Amino acid sequence: MTNMHAWDSDSYDKSFSYVWKMAESVMALLNPQASETILDLGCGTGHLTRRIADSGATVVGLDSSSEMLFKARTAYPDITFIQADAQNFTLDERFEAVFSNAALHWMKNAEGVVKSVANVLKPGGRFVAEFAGKGNVGKIFDQLDRSFDMMGRRTEPEVNPRFTPTLAEYSMLLQKHGLETVCATMTDRPTPLEGGELGLRMWLDQFTKAYFAELNPAEMETLYLHIEDGLRRYLFHDGVWIADYRRLMFKAIKTL
Repeated sequence: MTNMHAWDSDSYDKSFSYVWKMAESVMALLNPQASETILDLGCGTGHLTRRIADSGATVVGLDSSSEMLFKARTAYPDITFIQADAQNFTLDERFEAVFSNAALHWMKNAEGVVKSVANVLKPGGRFVAEFAGKGNVGKIFDQLDRSFDMMGRRTEPEVNPRFTPTLAEYSMLLQKHGLETVCATMTDRPTPLEGGELGLRMWLDQFTKAYFAELNPAEMETLYLHIEDGLRRYLFHDGVWIADYRRLMFKAIKTL
């Protein structure tokens, strides 16, 4: 992950392992080869970095979170992990591929990300990623806004750390920096959350902390209950909360 969000890496690995376990499609699109050098952008706790390394490729993981990188380095000491902001980074090495899973939506300076990626790719190199697309968890965030309104509070736009573009918007951004999109999809992916009845609260705690900074415990409980009541008929089934994920996946080639 690569924003200023404070990550609970233990909770992330324990309760949100689906983030990296559901990466089969984007890993297949990357198709890492033994002779390649690959940069894993927003590598988090390093599980997919390890999988790329297992293909025989030489891989480097990059993330801005010291908490995530501590876990990655502890688990995989044979892999190089770098702490840097993916929105503005430079490296001496050039790579055959840059890979990213479930991270680009945390980077509001999307142009800075694409420009940095283009600079570290070799000519003909590929940028392969999957992240949140337009409308991702739309029901959850619409209800979050309504619940804040109910409490007489506002959710300030600048608090939302997410960048969730359409296919067309992101393809244009890639093209601007010499990256030609060769395939791209936008897919609805309803995702069961761990934790049973508490699953939605756990998700909110992990991924929307910035919204709640000014709330006291009583206000938090009121907010939770209002959000759950508003979403239960849509996103709670057979004792499980289902997040309304929508994912953008693409492969682009550096042409300049």
